[in-house]
Amino acid sequence: MNKAITAVLFFLVLFGAAQASISIIPSARDVSMGRNDTIGLQFEVRNGSADSNCVTFSADPADGYVEAGLSRDSACINGNSSASLTATIHTINATGGTHNLSIIARCGSGCSATGNVRVLVGEFAGGGIEFDVHPTDICLGKEEQISVLVRNNTGKFQDVKLQADNVMLLPYFSPSQISLGSGQEKYVKLIISTSPYSAKGDQTVSLMAITDDEQTKDDIELNIVDCAGGSAAPPFAVSTASGCYVVRKGDTESIPFHVTSLLDNSEQRVYFSETADLSATLETASAFLEARAERTFYVKVTTPISGLVTDYNLSLHISGSDYSVDKGVCIRTRATHFSTVEVLNNNLEIERGSTAVFNVIVRNSGDYNESYTVRLGNPYAKISAGLLATSFSIRRGGSKQVDVNVYVAPDAPIDSYDLNLTVDVNGTRQQKKIHFDIVEQGPVPVPSGEALSIASYPELVRINEGESKTLVVWLQNNASEEMTGVSVKLSGLPEGLSATQETGLSIQPGQNRQVTITLTAAKGVVGDYAAVLSARNSGNSTRKNVQISVSTATQPTEGGFSGMLTGMFALGGDALIGLLLLAVVLALVVLIVRSIEALRRPKLEPWMRQEQ
Repeated sequence: MNKAITAVLFFLVLFGAAQASISIIPSARDVSMGRNDTIGLQFEVRNGSADSNCVTFSADPADGYVEAGLSRDSACINGNSSASLTATIHTINATGGTHNLSIIARCGSGCSATGNVRVLVGEFAGGGIEFDVHPTDICLGKEEQISVLVRNNTGKFQDVKLQADNVMLLPYFSPSQISLGSGQEKYVKLIISTSPYSAKGDQTVSLMAITDDEQTKDDIELNIVDCAGGSAAPPFAVSTASGCYVVRKGDTESIPFHVTSLLDNSEQRVYFSETADLSATLETASAFLEARAERTFYVKVTTPISGLVTDYNLSLHISGSDYSVDKGVCIRTRATHFSTVEVLNNNLEIERGSTAVFNVIVRNSGDYNESYTVRLGNPYAKISAGLLATSFSIRRGGSKQVDVNVYVAPDAPIDSYDLNLTVDVNGTRQQKKIHFDIVEQGPVPVPSGEALSIASYPELVRINEGESKTLVVWLQNNASEEMTGVSVKLSGLPEGLSATQETGLSIQPGQNRQVTITLTAAKGVVGDYAAVLSARNSGNSTRKNVQISVSTATQPTEGGFSGMLTGMFALGGDALIGLLLLAVVLALVVLIVRSIEALRRPKLEPWMRQEQ
């Protein structure tokens, strides 16, 4: 029986060890995507342990052709439960073949799990040389220019000869030959000529790129339309590039539209309006167009700094007295480096002989993981300033708090001062001024144990955004007389964090007094911060440093036995397995209890048994 109990206990330990882990499972192991494509992929994150686990997520692409944006950075998952995560996967000018992407989950206890996905990018229809053309309409009886982007996807330098073919439209390239380095792209003009008798509707134009290694062919569809809308000739014509304008994220670019008057003898007025799915501003709302004149008008567009690399649409509506034209163009964003530096608690007053801490936030809002170098310029003899971190890395979309400690000597001149903080990243430099005023020294702090002291306080405070928390502080009066007019406060808090303070307190000699402070964190103030807890009256003062960590708020779920059942059924197809495991555990527990009772029960000799 002892062996049976040992075996049961072994299986129980084995069962518990098997459950003490996390796993992350993608809804698909392989995804097929285009060269510049975007898809969303679901991941299930399972907490197999009996305890709640707070998990952080990160994306790790194997190369620069694939990136992923995550729907959340972290999640707290109850024991035997699961959470969902969405990864928005985007390919950036990806080469044909297989690209690997890993989504990593890490928990506070040191465990980790990886969900691997293979991104399969098909070979391009254009082969090594690729054409990128934005569809457009061609006016019947006119000659129009279409902007075509030619891209070299091969791994070497190429001399490319360009040809176009369509019997009705007589297309040709200008220039007809270009040179492209590996991965390089250039715009060329495709000239289309139509006669008044050309067939309206869709026309196929064949584009060919000829190199020493291969000949690439790509077909595009152009729509031939009667711009006059009838027998009357149109009063003006509008043209613009049909390819995509490439604009860095966060930049502003002027997009040209060319308007040509088709009238021989009279001036006309044209009006402009725009529709766009990004920020756009018209150069002018209307303009006069002289006879047979050609003018260029611009629309300023600003691409958003946030979000993935993608295409945006811009359409300009040009109208006259009885005629109007719509012309569209695409705006393509390009991945960019973008970082910001912010001093949260600038313009402090620092007493002579004391120290202050400035909180600096460095944010990486660009599309790449970055490495930063921070330097602090200090030209003052009576001021000591130092950085807690001088070099670090920040993943895309992340941030880091850098604390600047400033000590002012007791004999430093009373004046205003500036320290130059320099942050270097990716060949660019940002500078911020840390400003402070030196003031007269306040009441000299009495050493702990002689007068007023902070006997107990929370050195690290954890709080969720949008919540409040009560901090308990114990003050001690070490003097022989009653101490009155004592105030307690938490200072140095950034915007979004606030705390109550207590004033007018009295403490009897040799006694302790409990004080409560309510700390409130607003939404969106997630991060780690340094604050100062101080207590003082007219003759005594003392202070302590407090670290405050604000986390993203999470929704609590049911715990206990019902929570475990809920977690098991939340596993979808694994619900039956979880229920069976629960039944096995209960059966083993019953077996152990009965075995122990059997061992404790006295053995009855035959003569002690009663006849039935």
